[in-house]
Amino acid sequence: LANSNCPAPHPQYKESALGPSGDLDPHEPVDMSYHLLSLAAARKTIRPHGKMFMPLSSSPDPLDCALPWHLHSVLKALPGGPWEDHPGLDSCLIINMVTQLELIGGVIEWAVYVACQLADAGQRCSLVEVLLSRHVAEWSDDEEKKRL
Repeated sequence: LANSNCPAPHPQYKESALGPSGDLDPHEPVDMSYHLLSLAAARKTIRPHGKMFMPLSSSPDPLDCALPWHLHSVLKALPGGPWEDHPGLDSCLIINMVTQLELIGGVIEWAVYVACQLADAGQRCSLVEVLLSRHVAEWSDDEEKKRL
């Protein structure tokens, strides 16, 4: 796929990946489906990259990181993927997803769940403590959340 003369597809929400001059704009996002197909085609050497998990590769909202976080979680669970090439990617996606859930409001328990996915125990405990302390008022009146 990398040696193809055919340009990589742009996300469905974009009308065109062409720049003002009519040439392909290298700064335009590439569709997440294309990244997945590229990974499947290169089974022997799976090398996912950060651009695959950019929010703009799946959504017109640059702050919508739900699909990239879920996709990363699934791919990370599959055997044979060398994720060590991107040590900060995991933490970045987790922090972005926690932030998104916190901004939505009312789903802080899901933000805590996502925060618990951090690999570093110190960062994980710190983030969970911050989340709980910021939203203690939500938790104090809700018996179901207290049990959680």
